[in-house]
Order: sequence, then C-alpha cells, then structure tokens
Amino acid sequence: MKRSGFKTTSYRFRILSKFLNRERDAVWKEDKMLQDVDAEPRALVHEDFHGGNMFASDGRLADIRVIFPTVTETMDQPNVAPTKYSIRAQYTSKTITVYQAYPPAIANAALYAGKFVAPFKRRRMTWIKPSFLWMAYRCGWATKKDQERVLAIEIAREGFEWALAHACLSHPTPRLYADHAAWELRKNESPVRVQWDPERDFEFRPLEYRSLQVGLKEEAVDRYVDEWTVGIRDVTGLMQEIGQLVGEGKIEEARRKMPVEEVYVLPTDVATVVGAD
Repeated sequence: MKRSGFKTTSYRFRILSKFLNRERDAVWKEDKMLQDVDAEPRALVHEDFHGGNMFASDGRLADIRVIFPTVTETMDQPNVAPTKYSIRAQYTSKTITVYQAYPPAIANAALYAGKFVAPFKRRRMTWIKPSFLWMAYRCGWATKKDQERVLAIEIAREGFEWALAHACLSHPTPRLYADHAAWELRKNESPVRVQWDPERDFEFRPLEYRSLQVGLKEEAVDRYVDEWTVGIRDVTGLMQEIGQLVGEGKIEEARRKMPVEEVYVLPTDVATVVGAD
C-alpha cells in the first residue's frame, strides 16, 4: 500500500512538473526584472508539510505555532467581472493580504519572528502581490528556485494605501504623467514602484484585466517590516495543493481551494496616483 501511494504521488508531481516546464521560457525575462528573493543560507528551521509542524535544526519540534494568525477560509470566487485596472485581494476592514515567495531560510526566520528579519535584506526592493494567482505564476506553484516557500502577509490597509499614495509606475504612462521628465522626477522621489501586469488564469495564460505588483524600497520597506505587518502565514502547502490539482486538470476543484479575493476600492486620490479604475 505504501509503495502504491508513493507511485501515485510521484506520478502527480511529474504531471505538474511537465506543466510548469512549458511556462519556464515565457517568464525568464520577467524573473530577472521582478526578482524579490535573497540568496539562500542554511535554514534555521524547516517544516514538515505533511504534518504541518516546524522543527529546529537539531530535529526537535519548535513551539512557534503561536505566531500564526487564524487561517482564512476558502470558498468559490465571487462571479464579478473585474475592471481592467482594479485590485483584487483578501481584506478586512483594517488589513489586506499580500503574497511573497522566498527561499526557506528567509521564510522560516520571518515565521519564527513574526516579521521579516535577517537574512531578509531591507536595502533591496521587495515586491508584494495582492493576487494569489499572480503569485502562483511568479513562483511556479512554489517550485522555482529560491521561491519554494510562499508567505501570506497580512498588512495594515493604512500602510498599503500609504505605499500606493507614494508610488510611481515602473514605466512612463501618458495617462498619468505629463511627460517623461515628470515621470523621472516622480520616480526619483518615490520609495515605491507599481506596475499593472496581465492577470493569469490557472494555466498561466494572460487575461484581459491587470494585476497590481507593488515594489517597496528604502523608507517603504522599513515601514512594511516595522509598522504595517500584522501577521505572516505559510501558504506553501495550499499553493502546492492547488498547483497539483491544476496539473491533473482538475481546474474547478482547484478554483474551490482558492482564497476569496474581492475588488479592493481605493480612495479616489490614491487610485489616481496608480491609475486604478
């Protein structure tokens, strides 16, 4: 029985790997542009994903579950057609959830401390993503090197909106900037970059509407780490489970596992800064 189960699991992962390989070339350039991970040193702790336990490097069970917020329930996505430039996210009246993928050393240290600490580097730009599917696209369902661990970071809405209010688009856009010089001036003054990339479906095909990526640097990174972060959850298991279902062609089942994301309405002045609808 054990051998049969092992073969079944291996077969499923071969299906998933074959599916993901088709996407490798398509995102090669994008990987370089949006790289948001650090080199991986030796991990301090690791997770047994089958049991959901955390272990110290000496093999002892680490008692750190208290740092995890309650897992958000998942259900079918609302059947609402999004506008082209709108943010879709999990959020409450006070917080919004964003995603990042990291190597185990950074992820484990952040989970243990409840915030980002070394080997996370504050002095480099770090990109946060409100869309779970776009995070899946970027990290290949948590299979890409140095993006094997996916974190859900719950941050204050006040901080998220501060970031967007102080943002500059990654590329000059005539509908937002009078000319190239105006964009350059804004870029040099801003600690935040934003860009609207095509959202992806479960097979990573581009959709007609966009997904917002937010790049934080300097003051924005410090605020993100020290002021805005409310909680950090490891959602690697969920990411891998959905990816495996997609690899097996079980799209509707994968959809039911997805976190619920609804349109996040920005204050008018903030929406104007980033070009949101």
